[in-house]
Amino acid sequence: MVYLGPYNLLEDFCKNDTFNINDFRANIFTSIDKKRWTPEYNNIEKYNINVGILLPAKVLFKNKIVYSYPSIINVYESFYLAMKTFYNCKIMDLNEVESQPDLEEYERFLKSVDIMVVFANTNFVYDLINIRNKSDLKTKFILVALGAVASTGLVHYANMLRKSDIVWVSCNADEEILKNIFNEIKTEIIPYGIDTNIFSPMDKKSDIIRKTKLALGIPEGNYLLTYCGRIHPEKNIHTLIEILADIVKEKKNIFLCLAGSVDTDISAPYYFKCKGYFSYVKYLIKQYNLGHHVIYVGPQQQRNLATLYAASDIVLDLSINPTENFGFVPVEAMACGTPVVCSKIGGIKDTVIDGQTGFLIDTIFSPYGINIDRYMAIEKIKLLLNNENMKLKFSENAVARSKFFGLPNQFAKIKHSINNLFIDSDKTLCTLSDKGLILKKRFDKDYGDANKISYETTKMLTKYYVSKIVDSLNVLPNMFKIKLLTHYEIIKKGSDIYLYIKDPTWARKYKLNEQETVFLQSIKNDRFYNLRDFDANEIAFLKELNNEGIIYIEFI
Repeated sequence: MVYLGPYNLLEDFCKNDTFNINDFRANIFTSIDKKRWTPEYNNIEKYNINVGILLPAKVLFKNKIVYSYPSIINVYESFYLAMKTFYNCKIMDLNEVESQPDLEEYERFLKSVDIMVVFANTNFVYDLINIRNKSDLKTKFILVALGAVASTGLVHYANMLRKSDIVWVSCNADEEILKNIFNEIKTEIIPYGIDTNIFSPMDKKSDIIRKTKLALGIPEGNYLLTYCGRIHPEKNIHTLIEILADIVKEKKNIFLCLAGSVDTDISAPYYFKCKGYFSYVKYLIKQYNLGHHVIYVGPQQQRNLATLYAASDIVLDLSINPTENFGFVPVEAMACGTPVVCSKIGGIKDTVIDGQTGFLIDTIFSPYGINIDRYMAIEKIKLLLNNENMKLKFSENAVARSKFFGLPNQFAKIKHSINNLFIDSDKTLCTLSDKGLILKKRFDKDYGDANKISYETTKMLTKYYVSKIVDSLNVLPNMFKIKLLTHYEIIKKGSDIYLYIKDPTWARKYKLNEQETVFLQSIKNDRFYNLRDFDANEIAFLKELNNEGIIYIEFI
């Protein structure tokens, strides 16, 4: 097998990559006017602590939280509201900051607060921390990590944060990364909060659920699967469509609703090509003859999403986002009493209880990014659809589980963390461990050489987020199982045979010989194999397929 390099699978789809709700059947949601949760200020003890909060540009506008992504609104708004509820809260608004910061003004602001809350990867955070350190101020910093731990390990905050500062992370994987990257660093897991007044259970047989399904064009007695989120390669919609195509062969009365905005932002660390992705998803739907089974409703408000979640039989989130540090959709769906089938990745590993509130699908990391075990996903979706009692039990468990992620619980954790922050006054700076120093050197080299993070660098962080790692194999065990990781197509051109990996995140091609072609076509997913059944050439080819992330060889 000869690697011929990457190719742009989305290139032919770029011209018509426009958002048009009429491309799919639109809907009219019937939603209940639920009141948003707000703290009961009359019964809340306010603490005489001055807390400053640095809100990124384009988040705050005329004292209102605004942003393009709903999940970002949830994050910033909930943290801001918690500070305002319990403490004397002062806002530093970056919309009013010029390109060159006023360092004297920053220092005056820092002197006026006991605690400064900042968000990772926000402009001027480094300036603020450096001012605090150079002026030897007592102000303590709380760094809200967001998705920065999985993408950078926060290595550039070494020798800046003090041991008495704290990093708020949203999942166990992030905390584990930081404990390995730094010698000593104070962390606390503060999961993001959802509004359980908005996202709450509904009677599946109620009139509003029936009307919602009718508005979507779903006849009574049919199944509804739902995906909600960005239409973006790292959200793995293409694999979701391929999974649906397989399930529809067996169950004709099944529909998939896609809700979310088209996103063409290129994000680290993989820098996926995004332009043309929406058109590619539409092409797959047409290719698999799924036009009757897929409904696209565009972005929706929270109240509409709550109704959609409640009307669904299963909510799906098969993300391959390497910085998926929480995942609002699974938690919101569980709060509405709907079981979920999700990638076993990052923060979702913490929120979804496998086999109780839904199913977690294995994620496998290779030199070509993250893949899910699509066959496992097909199996678990079918299992839930065919077992009404299991769905009901999962629904009950999901509602109970979601309460842990309600805003009141998040607020309580924030208050507890801040109130305990004054116990420690150690001004010693946090330093990197040996692993952290290696990671920082790799980051500096990657950005210096190609401004793109290498596989080995990413692996140091992503291994904490995924289920399994594809390591280069030199020796195969006597017994093993093979998992097919990606969709591919074998094309013959004259006397030449080519293997095209039809994955928009890592599209690539190889040249095969006749023996390799026949052998690849004979491989069956999830089957046990004995090493004695293969000759030397076949064993070498299996190693190549594994090392290239086309298959995953699981040791028994």
